[in-house]
Amino acid sequence: MLDCSFRYRGLPDQDLITAFGSILRIQLEKKGTTNRVKEDAFAVLIEALQNALKHGASADAPGYQLPICHWELDDTAGPTEYDLSIVVRNDINADQARDLELLWLKYLSMDMLERNHYYRELRRSTQISSDGNAGLGLLEIARRATGGLQFQIRKRHAHIYRYSLSVTVTITTDTV
Repeated sequence: MLDCSFRYRGLPDQDLITAFGSILRIQLEKKGTTNRVKEDAFAVLIEALQNALKHGASADAPGYQLPICHWELDDTAGPTEYDLSIVVRNDINADQARDLELLWLKYLSMDMLERNHYYRELRRSTQISSDGNAGLGLLEIARRATGGLQFQIRKRHAHIYRYSLSVTVTITTDTV
């Protein structure tokens, strides 16, 4: 189990993201992971962090607390499967939290084609936007399947609590 947490004030920078990517590379190397799996996992982590941080609460938000982005890479499922868990604390009210939770529940019941269509419709109807919505960044990650990667969001890991959104993305690859 690889586990890292970090807290930041204000806007994140590329150095912060690169530093955590380096930690992941080193840990995967220690486990003897092949280059392809390592690079794929690294790419997913970088994208996840960029999106999660981009949509996290800002230091100027009312009632601001330290935003937290937490990730874990868990390979207990076997050498070809990893879970990347991302938790983002957001400055959202109870109504927004409920709306986001309903959006996730609907999203989780769909297959990949339905998710892509649903995502495009949400963007078109402006029900989700880049402004202060961490859910959008995580939806972007979840809907993509590139290389040997498949993304799933597990219902039991998608929940909102005290202004936080938690999602687990399962990364599956054929290459070991």
